[in-house]
Amino acid sequence: PIVESVLPYYEIDMARRETGAIVQHFNPLIGLPATAELANWVRSGHPEVGAIHQLTCERKVTNAARKEVLACMARDVELLAAVGGDIRRVSAIGPTTPEASFASLQVQMTTTIVASLRWSVGGVANSESFQLALLGEHGTITLRESGTPSQAPASWQLEIAHDDQHYVQPLPAFDPAKAVIQCFTAAIAEPR
Repeated sequence: PIVESVLPYYEIDMARRETGAIVQHFNPLIGLPATAELANWVRSGHPEVGAIHQLTCERKVTNAARKEVLACMARDVELLAAVGGDIRRVSAIGPTTPEASFASLQVQMTTTIVASLRWSVGGVANSESFQLALLGEHGTITLRESGTPSQAPASWQLEIAHDDQHYVQPLPAFDPAKAVIQCFTAAIAEPR
């Protein structure tokens, strides 16, 4: 979030409607090529892992202050919704004061497709890292990123573990800034 109040968002949208401007937010996780495949597995099951019953997302942060943790959570939850479906209910467990460390924050969600989504801080480290796990009937599929969001392109891999088998599939490099610029350019080129 840019700010915690929703009022600036309404003002931005009002200006966009009045001027017909194109406005797009930037989330370095949106547009990942693996997102559509993960969402398909959540909806239809995976050939080896089976039906997906739960999504868990763990984010290592460099700073456990409230502002930084909430910024990571907002970015990650958008990807969780793209993979798991529209979020319907949210509950959270964490610190009781804004000044406390948010290293213990855990958020539980339900969607229209998956009964359980969980987001949590995976600790404080020298660099941010992200992993999204799809927990299935016969195993786990994990999308893993390492490095900081400012590094482009980030390193991504898909790990699939089922029965006694485990394999890692490196994913093509993804430059989120380039992808969003291409999307923005295409939107500007639209005739209307």
